Amino acid sequence: MNQQQEGRSLTEVPGQGGKAAAPLMVLVKVEDLTKDALDWAVAKALGCELVGMHEHFRRIAESSWSKEKIEERLVKMADDQVIIHPCTGNAEPIPAYSRNDAATGPLIDRERIATWGSKDGQWTATAPGMDGYDGQQFYIDVCDGLQGPTRLIAAARCIVANKVGLEIEVPASLLA
Repeated sequence: MNQQQEGRSLTEVPGQGGKAAAPLMVLVKVEDLTKDALDWAVAKALGCELVGMHEHFRRIAESSWSKEKIEERLVKMADDQVIIHPCTGNAEPIPAYSRNDAATGPLIDRERIATWGSKDGQWTATAPGMDGYDGQQFYIDVCDGLQGPTRLIAAARCIVANKVGLEIEVPASLLA
């Protein structure tokens, strides 16, 4: 099912074979992403496997629990988006990239993202390959970059735009 709402493209993937439907996805400009939607987009851009907690629980319980018992348990469980750890297969919360320097700081260093603040309180971030920045310069003369009200939000938006593009589909539930 495709719809248009508030200038955003909505896509819903119906469930198949008794499985839950994929979440309603919304195409959003990276510059408009904030909070949980931005954190989810960073994890997606970094290549993390992202699923709803219900889907993950079904995966691990279906071999030993009845469908009725699984559904009974899911009613009591939030269907938050989680990262599946590549080594353990465990579900982990998505790091708060847009709010936690411990999560984003190492990415800023690894990706050689340049960030700077302006007098109006906005921050700008750019990555090598964007706007002529090569990752080696100490001073950037002219650069559009990605902006945000904080250094971490600008950097998180920059990571997403650099790896995915200026638009990304995110679960609609994260935009509420």
